[in-house]
Amino acid sequence: MVTTTTRELTLDERKALQAAARDLAGAARSVVWAGPWFGLLGGAGTSWLAARVGLGQLAPYLIGGGLLIGIAVGLYWRRTQRAIPEMAQPYERDLSGNRTEILDADVTQGVLVEELEDEGVGYLLAVEPTRTLFLQGQYLYDLGEKGEGLKSHVTVARAPSSRHLLDFTTTGESVAVVEVLPANKGYPLPEDGAVLDEPLPDVVSRLKRSVSQPKQRKRK
Repeated sequence: MVTTTTRELTLDERKALQAAARDLAGAARSVVWAGPWFGLLGGAGTSWLAARVGLGQLAPYLIGGGLLIGIAVGLYWRRTQRAIPEMAQPYERDLSGNRTEILDADVTQGVLVEELEDEGVGYLLAVEPTRTLFLQGQYLYDLGEKGEGLKSHVTVARAPSSRHLLDFTTTGESVAVVEVLPANKGYPLPEDGAVLDEPLPDVVSRLKRSVSQPKQRKRK
């Protein structure tokens, strides 16, 4: 069984959302400010190297190129600066709405999907005879390398607009992870937190077929 309810944000959850919004804006500003400096330093550095190898006549062109790069990135910076408030809007809606979305699910079986790059490990969880819950993220590392920490009840708390994870717990009896799917970028995995109207075995079979079928060559 899987249910979704809402409640008011706790003080700690509000602080977590505020910190996430600040970090997002700070990271964006750091990236755009770094661009002009790299352009100028790159032009100066290459002109110094040119002088060292006897090509000092190229120095003005290299410095000019660095300046042009700096100007171009500066224009991009102005455009990105305007986008920063838009990036923070989902967090602002979460804070003004003052709600937390709570997903509760009773789990009977699990299938582990190994991590691809840094996206986090994934779990396909049988929550009803004909429904499957998919979770994916680094927050699932605590379940262990092979999912030995998975229990019969999971609770996931998220902010509804930003989908920022606020809490994850699993309690109850241990649940078997019946299969481990190797990492494969060809899997058409759903979003973290998606509930699929398919039984777990059908979902697993569909994923396997998606990477086992040979690609058809286009006819000329």
